[in-house]
Amino acid sequence: MEPRKYRFRMLNGANSRYYRLKLFEYDEEEDRWTAVHHPFTSPKDGHEEFMATDPGKCIAKAYDMVLNGWELGGGSVRIHRAYVQKKVFDALKITPEDAQAKFGYLLDALTAAEQKQLALLLIKVLDHLDVHPQPPL
Repeated sequence: MEPRKYRFRMLNGANSRYYRLKLFEYDEEEDRWTAVHHPFTSPKDGHEEFMATDPGKCIAKAYDMVLNGWELGGGSVRIHRAYVQKKVFDALKITPEDAQAKFGYLLDALTAAEQKQLALLLIKVLDHLDVHPQPPL
């Protein structure tokens, strides 16, 4: 008897020429676009503009782990920019009020994380320029 061969593959939907994971699918009954994975999956870089014009073209930054052709699991890169999250909600016809009511705690964390990242970037730039501001006396 021949030993069994295990062939694992990590399929990346955003970077493959052959394997694409869509960000949205159209629901005919509801007459609107829905998220294929969830509304926090990041779009492929450069696909943000399709959300307003043709959401069906948007590819997700998502991946699947496959063993011998069987999907074992998958996941996605989360959105980390508030303006991209707003575009996704707009494409899904989720109003700002509904988004805040359903996901407010996540959106608040996203905003706080962006502010922290901006502050850290400013510190790095000032350090690189060898500028060390002193507090007023």
